[in-house]
Amino acid sequence: MPYQEISATVTDKNLQAVKDAITAIETALPFLISLTDAERKQLFKVGPERLSFVQTRGRPRRTTPAFCPAVLTRRDLNPPWRCSRR
Repeated sequence: MPYQEISATVTDKNLQAVKDAITAIETALPFLISLTDAERKQLFKVGPERLSFVQTRGRPRRTTPAFCPAVLTRRDLNPPWRCSRR
């Protein structure tokens, strides 16, 4: 399909609505942070093909917490990737 030029305008009201929506997202998700390219490259990544492996390995920790050290709380046992299940 050939590229077709798009003719659109953004009003000040629409721009402000977008900025307000971004602010609402940042408020609702305060744990989001900006990373530099170097920081991003250093992170361990769990893609879709490995996510199920990681989730199934964490299940025994949640179902049988007696196997975990007593210093770990229930919150410690919740995986940080739980947002990805939605």
